[in-house]
Amino acid sequence: MLANIMFYGVPTNDPNQQRSFKGFEFNWHQIMLGIQSALVVLPVNLGVIHLFQNERQGQTCQRT
Repeated sequence: MLANIMFYGVPTNDPNQQRSFKGFEFNWHQIMLGIQSALVVLPVNLGVIHLFQNERQGQTCQRT
């Protein structure tokens, strides 16, 4: 949600540049914002995954 808040209120492109695909309307600015948000969040998600994987490995080593 923090990544979405960073881009909240950013002006979008002209409505004449809207594209339509199977009932969905979007423009390239919206797609770029989605990609940028994903790139901002990706390192944090990978860090959390890494922490949980290390925790699980640490617990199995202590039990044996």
